[in-house]
This record gives sequence, structure tokens and C-alpha cells, in this order.
Amino acid sequence: MPPKKDKKGKKKNKASSKDAGEIVSPEDQIRLLQSQTSSLEFQLACKAEETTDVVAVCGDLRSALAEANKKHQEEKQMTADISATMTRQFKSMQHQLLEKIAER
Repeated sequence: MPPKKDKKGKKKNKASSKDAGEIVSPEDQIRLLQSQTSSLEFQLACKAEETTDVVAVCGDLRSALAEANKKHQEEKQMTADISATMTRQFKSMQHQLLEKIAER
């Protein structure tokens, strides 16, 4: 097996020429900062619009939930009323049957 080659090579400088110590003019700095400012303002506007949309959807969901809860309570009350009515009718019929049996 042949010997492995040495991997000692030149290391590449990942820094750009501007990062290497080049002086940026004040006009370039101003343009860069204005560009960053406008970019951040745009991002903020997008986030604000998203937030507005999410708040609207949240409000809609809350009202739908409140309506569903109200409907559930109404159904629950109706079920209890029907159950009470059926129990009352059953007891009445049972009482009538026992009276008929006692008469014979």
C-alpha cells in the first residue's frame, strides 16, 4: 500500500477583501445602513401584516368556539330535559300499571 499524502496545504482565507482591513467610505456605509434599514422596515411591515391576519383568525376562532360551547350547553340542557320527561312518564305509567294490577 502506498504511503498517504500529506494534507498540509494552503489554508484558504474565507474573509472577503473588505473584511481584511479595507476601509469603507462613509458614503458606502450610509448606503449600506440605509439598505439594511429599508430591509428591516420591509420585514417589520410583513410581520405586522401577518400578525394582523393571525389576530383576525384568532378572533374568528374564539367566536366560533363560543358559539360551539353555547350550542353544546343547549344540547346538554335539552338532553337533561328529555331524560327528566321520559323518567316522569315511565314512573306515571308504572304507577298506573300497579293500580290496574291492584284492582284485579
